[in-house]
Amino acid sequence: MASYQSQSQHENGLEKKKAPISNSRKYGFIISAAVYSVITLAIVYRNQEKRRVFLNLITNKSFLMGMFVTICFIVYSLSLGNDVENERIKTATKHATIALLIAIMAALDLEIAPFWLVWLTSYYLDVSG
Repeated sequence: MASYQSQSQHENGLEKKKAPISNSRKYGFIISAAVYSVITLAIVYRNQEKRRVFLNLITNKSFLMGMFVTICFIVYSLSLGNDVENERIKTATKHATIALLIAIMAALDLEIAPFWLVWLTSYYLDVSG
């Protein structure tokens, strides 16, 4: 009964929708993401082992081809319309993108960076299931 009621509410346009992200939160995210990126890149640059692993990744042809295909898929998925199925695809793509970034950070042996990545995206971009 509950699933029928949810479906019925959705069909009638009564489903709760997310509020758009305000400009102040957008700017807060941009500033936070920039600071996060600079700190993470500085850690990779200053540590010889992390820098070696990073350079190996970005010079590996199969990694680059896989990243190219993945980025194309991400761009395509996030550019879809706003119906219910496409919103599910967008949410899954956002979660998968975060997982990809965490996997890259794990390869670089960055222990704390994934926490801040998840926190920033959850807070500023409202990436939730």
